[in-house]
Amino acid sequence: MTGKVARLIKYSVKNEPGQELLTAVLIAGQGMSGDIYCLSEKPLSLFTKEAREWMEAQDEKGLCFHRFKENILLEKIDLKALQAGDKLYIGSAALRVSSVGKRCFKECLLYREGDGCRLSGEAFFAVTERGGEIHKGDAVYIY
Repeated sequence: MTGKVARLIKYSVKNEPGQELLTAVLIAGQGMSGDIYCLSEKPLSLFTKEAREWMEAQDEKGLCFHRFKENILLEKIDLKALQAGDKLYIGSAALRVSSVGKRCFKECLLYREGDGCRLSGEAFFAVTERGGEIHKGDAVYIY
């Protein structure tokens, strides 16, 4: 299964907009160099362009729509079958999916009304297994 990197975003300061990059360095055992979550338990966040566009098109915005900030936005790839432990290869780096889905909050309108949110099943978190450079436009391979 292949897709490609649509955007790379580094967040240097919490609650501030991210910086879009053409190239990012991923650090083994961590995440994106210079990102505030690089050393956290979820150092890399991934999402699909299609799911992001779905979120932006919704009349009712979920609580996390403005909170969730992906580092790697992917396109033309179906991540719904992805599970914790699966590997992604991008550029010279290798990632291991550490968790799938973002937790829903009771305060969220979508959650309270029973409406679905793509963050619960299509947001992914990963750890860098092999460090390296990745670039906007790179192919993404899932194994």
